[in-house]
Amino acid sequence: MGISLNISRKKHSLESAAYLTANLLTKLLGAKALHMHFQSYVDKMTICLAVDPDAIPDPNKLLDDLEESLKLSRDAVVVEKGLTMEAAV
Repeated sequence: MGISLNISRKKHSLESAAYLTANLLTKLLGAKALHMHFQSYVDKMTICLAVDPDAIPDPNKLLDDLEESLKLSRDAVVVEKGLTMEAAV
């Protein structure tokens, strides 16, 4: 009974729609030199990159620049909204 309940839940979640959308876009547009995946959970964001080394020779630099850009964006929002860093982190 537990397995069928989990399957039923998955059918009614956005997981299947997200998978189908990503699959369709990949088929229509093809694989590209850069794929980025962001996952945020609680107070942590994970960024995954899949790169073509011929197109992007230094993916670590790209990731460092992306991280810095996100920090600058966060800091700008903190200043504009008058928040404390503890509330933003």
